[in-house]
Amino acid sequence: VFTLAMGLDSGTANLNSTFDARQPVRIGNQVIHDYHSVNRVMSLSDIFVHSSNIGTTKLALQAGAPNLTRYFKAFGLFEAAPIELQETARPILPRQWNENAVASASFGHAISVTPLAVAAGMGSVLNGGRYVPLTTRPIKAGARPQGTRVISENTSRTMLQLMRLNVVHGTGGKADAAGLRVGGKTGSAEKVIDGHYARTTLVSSFAAVFPTDGPMNADRYFVLILMDEPKGNAESFGFATGGWTAAPAAGRVIDRIAPFLGVPRHLDDPTDKNGDISPTLLNGDEH
Repeated sequence: VFTLAMGLDSGTANLNSTFDARQPVRIGNQVIHDYHSVNRVMSLSDIFVHSSNIGTTKLALQAGAPNLTRYFKAFGLFEAAPIELQETARPILPRQWNENAVASASFGHAISVTPLAVAAGMGSVLNGGRYVPLTTRPIKAGARPQGTRVISENTSRTMLQLMRLNVVHGTGGKADAAGLRVGGKTGSAEKVIDGHYARTTLVSSFAAVFPTDGPMNADRYFVLILMDEPKGNAESFGFATGGWTAAPAAGRVIDRIAPFLGVPRHLDDPTDKNGDISPTLLNGDEH
């Protein structure tokens, strides 16, 4: 999410840009593969829907370290999340932002942040483009903190569409809730054990937003489900990744809380399965 938002907003890429994901990326001794191997030239929406590490890496390297770090810092990923909780923790960051670190951080390796930092950063991507510090304090009805501009409203709208696209056509399908236009992104992070990434020990997550349609100043809600070392079972065909574990939980949470939040369902809308997804986002995608 953060890397694609950076690429779109900085002008490094657009929805018509393509990246060759047919071969792993090699940087020194590091080899970057795709978990969901597609083995073709991919559009930005392909990269997002298929969670392509290769495509995301190539986008980040094309943007360069100055662009990536400037946006990641603006998304709040380089500091402890500002909130009235003393326990909020600082992130773990690369010591230097060389080509290897840029590639790794673009898809979530080499950087560790708290769920609070993810929530605040995702807010700036999905709320119209402003970073607004989190708070546990009540805010007066109708009050909207201004925050700091991070990305444009156009970029934020595109990211909302990509999030919806991922639920309709990608790895987030199990998070959908009828009529609520849920969008989201899976995360399946390998845990570091004894100094090495453990490929079968995961922190699996799903970051969801709803509703993804409507004007940019409309109320939206963010739900982050994070599971520490989930286990695959027969229902998930043995997989413990975010799409199989955290996404279904996110969908059920959203389905339950929507009535309390006053979010209307659009069950009779024939566009429900596509929402406001632009044809450009689907152009060239083989879904």
